[in-house]
This record gives sequence, C-alpha cells and structure tokens, in this order.
Amino acid sequence: MAASPPAGHRSVTRGRSLYRNARWTRPLWPILPGRDGRDFMVNFPGLRVDTRRTGRRMHVLAAVVFATYPLWLWLGLAHGRRG
Repeated sequence: MAASPPAGHRSVTRGRSLYRNARWTRPLWPILPGRDGRDFMVNFPGLRVDTRRTGRRMHVLAAVVFATYPLWLWLGLAHGRRG
C-alpha cells in the first residue's frame, strides 16, 4: 500500500487549483473574498492586483510566494510550541 501524501500537500494542491481557477473550485468563489480563485489567492488579505491581466512575472512571483507556505507554517507551529 502506498504511503499517503503529507497533510500540507493537500493544501498546496488546493491553493494551486484556486490560483489556476480550476473548475472544481468554482463553487467556492462566492464565499471567498475576491472575484475568483486567483483573485482570492493573490489579493487576500487586502492587496489590489488586477488578476485579469496576468503574465509570466505574476505567475513566477505567485509560485515563489506559494513556495514559502511550508516555511510560514513551520514558523507558526514552532512559535506556538514555545507558547
């Protein structure tokens, strides 16, 4: 039996799917702040980037930011353990 992926893997997959405006994420759009999944992922909480006009630069920047998620999660957990 294959090992299941780490829990963080599911969140990264969901985030990437929201950013790409995957069809299965459309039911979430009305309850998220923003126009669609990409608008939510880029502009939450409070930025004002026009996500309708995307290019290579924005995609690269988004990938770099998404790649830091595990670091922020680890830092938050470490801070919580210190109390």
